[in-house]
Amino acid sequence: MKGSPEERNYLVELDANLAGWLPEEMRACFVSEAAFYIERTARNQMLRGEPYEDAVQRAIEHQGSPRRVAEEYIQKYYEEQIPSPVYRKLGRANTSAVAVFGLANALYMAFLQYKLFFASSEPLRIGPVEARRYFPEPLPFPDLSWQFFVTVGYPLIAPWIAGWICGQLIPVGASSAVSRVLQVMIIGAFLLGVMLVPELDALLYAVLLTVYWLPVGSLSAHFSSSLLRSRKRRKAERTGAHPSLGSSILEVNP
Repeated sequence: MKGSPEERNYLVELDANLAGWLPEEMRACFVSEAAFYIERTARNQMLRGEPYEDAVQRAIEHQGSPRRVAEEYIQKYYEEQIPSPVYRKLGRANTSAVAVFGLANALYMAFLQYKLFFASSEPLRIGPVEARRYFPEPLPFPDLSWQFFVTVGYPLIAPWIAGWICGQLIPVGASSAVSRVLQVMIIGAFLLGVMLVPELDALLYAVLLTVYWLPVGSLSAHFSSSLLRSRKRRKAERTGAHPSLGSSILEVNP
């Protein structure tokens, strides 16, 4: 007797979540592996006296949702796709997040250094006393030059862009990878800020990383990765990708 409709639906949904991320033969292998696990678990349950339909249902529940299982397969394939010592030690997702947010952080530091050593020659449009009523220390002085707008606007836009790039590079767990990398950056920024006291610029930057970059970067990465998975799935459906279930479907004579 062929596998139950619940099982077939489960395997079809699993294959649909894998479509677009894995080669066809590897996708079929993973689906067969999931089917074998369901078969083995269901048979064990049937040996304990459970009816066939109940045994299959329990096996499917024990396996987990198709989306979660597909994400585990995709993550495993993604991490092991490139045999790099750095990827094996740090993880490919973590390395990608470090590269993107490390570059974003380095660019901001470069902007600050440029502003410090190559100050704008434009005349001030607002007096220091009046400005400090609204921009107290250690906030940057509002000189209204392009340098001021870059150094103030960049840290507001950068986590959205960097998080979106990470979501396009990391198919599963992008927000977690971004969160881990930013937590390390925050600790480093706080340690640097403590060493530079009474100068508070580094501490202010650490606070900005904590209250803005961390939630925004993680959220942007999550949305970007989710949209990428949906787009790949729709593309696979348009190209006519179908699951190769065949012998992978559970066959049991209850």
